[in-house]
Amino acid sequence: APAGTVPVCRYFSTTFAPKSSHFYSALASDCDWLQSNPNWQFEGYAFNVVLPAVDGSCPARYAPVYRVYNNGQGAAPNHRFTTDLAVRNQMLAQGYVAEGYGIGVSMCSPN
Repeated sequence: APAGTVPVCRYFSTTFAPKSSHFYSALASDCDWLQSNPNWQFEGYAFNVVLPAVDGSCPARYAPVYRVYNNGQGAAPNHRFTTDLAVRNQMLAQGYVAEGYGIGVSMCSPN
């Protein structure tokens, strides 16, 4: 893993049958909570990322990755990730909730 990065955990659940859901997070608190929840199966670490500062800012040469949550709409949890602030705002207008640091930055991606 590159220096200064953290692993992104990947979890899967079929608790919402007939729908299923994957969840990705670089936040240790999210990963720890899911690890203790029997409804979610740890699938491994998917990749590594740089974490944003608590205000949601990313280091130079990195773009914010926004995470939004459907707040349970559609009978299963659903998260969307985007680097486009306009898409993030459209999702919020549809009832999604921002998750992460600052205005909902969950990780930073190289530009």
